This record gives sequence, structure tokens and C-alpha cells, in this order.
Amino acid sequence: LPFVLAWNMDLMGWLLILVWGTPVFWTIDIGVTFCTGIYHNGELVMNWRSVALNYCRTWFVLDAFVVACDWVGLAIGFNSGDTTKML
Repeated sequence: LPFVLAWNMDLMGWLLILVWGTPVFWTIDIGVTFCTGIYHNGELVMNWRSVALNYCRTWFVLDAFVVACDWVGLAIGFNSGDTTKML
């Protein structure tokens, strides 16, 4: 990030992969989190509904907000052609 901002680099090659890879990774992570287990009163719970409800009550809103900001920033950056807006 500091490298791109300091020299206003074009996003090509590995930088482009990182710019796309970050929101893709975290978007997939949200879906995977719905399928993981949780501990409730010291007992592992693998019931999908219980896990999903727990995730929605705890981290989902923050995760969705952060990922949405990544995607919006990416869309704005590509529409304007300015690489710094993308970050």
C-alpha cells in the first residue's frame, strides 16, 4: 500500500492480483465462517443454523461492512482510472 501511494504506481502484475485477491479472499471467508463450528458452554456445536445465527449476532455485520468497503473501493477505482482511489 505505501509503495503504490508514494509512487502512484499502475496496478499491474502482482499488485493487481493483491487488489483483487483481498476482497475475494474475505468474501469467501464470510461464506466459510457460516460452515465452521463454535463452542457453546464448552461443547462443540456443528449445527449449521446455530453457527449461522451466532455469526450473524457477533461478527457478520462488521465483516460484511469491511468487505463491502473493499468492493466499493475497487469499483470506484476502476471506474475512475485512479489507482489511489482503489486502495
